[in-house]
Amino acid sequence: MPGLKTKIERFAMKSALKSYINSQSESENSIDLHFNLLIERNGIASSIDRILSDLPSENALVITGPNTYDKLGKDVVEALGERLDSVEYVVYEDKTLTDWGVARLFDQLVAVKKGEISEYFTDAIKKNSDYDICFAVGGGKITDLGKIVSYKNFPYVTIPTQLTSDSASTSFASIEVDGKKVSVTGKHPNRMIAHTKTLRDSPNLNSGCADIMAKYVSCEDWKLAHTKSKDIQFSRGLYTALREGSLAFMELINNLDKKNGKIQITENFMDMVVTGIGVAGTLSYATRSTQPISGGEHNFSHALRSNLPHGYPVGVGTIICAYLHGLEWKPVRGTLEYMDAPITAEQLGVSDKECYTAAIKARTIRPRYTILKNVTDYQIGKAMKKQALSLKASSEQFYRLLH
Repeated sequence: MPGLKTKIERFAMKSALKSYINSQSESENSIDLHFNLLIERNGIASSIDRILSDLPSENALVITGPNTYDKLGKDVVEALGERLDSVEYVVYEDKTLTDWGVARLFDQLVAVKKGEISEYFTDAIKKNSDYDICFAVGGGKITDLGKIVSYKNFPYVTIPTQLTSDSASTSFASIEVDGKKVSVTGKHPNRMIAHTKTLRDSPNLNSGCADIMAKYVSCEDWKLAHTKSKDIQFSRGLYTALREGSLAFMELINNLDKKNGKIQITENFMDMVVTGIGVAGTLSYATRSTQPISGGEHNFSHALRSNLPHGYPVGVGTIICAYLHGLEWKPVRGTLEYMDAPITAEQLGVSDKECYTAAIKARTIRPRYTILKNVTDYQIGKAMKKQALSLKASSEQFYRLLH
């Protein structure tokens, strides 16, 4: 791909992303952009020093899990213990944090109304603790809890131990209320530490890669929604950064060597993965919405309700939506296949009909305009057939079969 290095730099660097905005004269591009990612290849202490220099603190709360404590959480607790007056850490094992007084009432204190965290909960945290910073070390449940506990109270630092999605870098959290998952807006991370050795060895890294690749179509849905409603905040510069960056990222994946059928992860590639995750969080913060980074492909994933890692159904949704947008969809499918991510309904563990039904249902998942609302049921069936999502009937036969 011509200009690959330039495209990668545009995607990866804060200054390049800012230049897209500054080069535009339209008022629509006045989106605030900030970037607070620390990439750590060795020990965690140097990054802790930088964070405490920027965010002076005395009393820290560390939230981690039983596995992630041994993997990285213990190092964070020890580093903070050598630098602060007090450090309390909680090992999260279930919905109630029995080792931590305030959170014993976690289920009762979290009340969701219009996607907001209850003031009663945030006030309870503030009144019953003297924390002035929170570190969350772990996977999605841990980092989501960090966003909720820190909300309106104190700075929040996320240290993910796996990257199956871009959730770690955003303010959006998923919690369980009355047995149902609900999305709420929590604290946007003030800093994110990416410990690349831990992340490189983590399971399902290709799921996080698929989530980054999805920006190839989510930015098109963002643009489409803006043409339908001028109330949608839109930046041509950021749209271009997402589109070209996702293309460059796919090219980078295809340039990785394989040994015994397994992709060989390089340091440069890990830098790109964590930067891609960080950029996604930055854009959601800058636009106060996930719309630029989460379109029809994510709606498809939510509608499918798969138990697989988040990025896998998102990747299949990206193939479908790329075709419907009239984009080059074969490179998306080929890249997912190259990194051993699912590309068919069968590989997702669902039937063709379930896959098709999810794409139809995805129109109503969120009040968000995507390409799936812009096409007919027949066109969706045709997209799935064209992309060889294991459909054996013709497009018309498949459509009739399901109706």
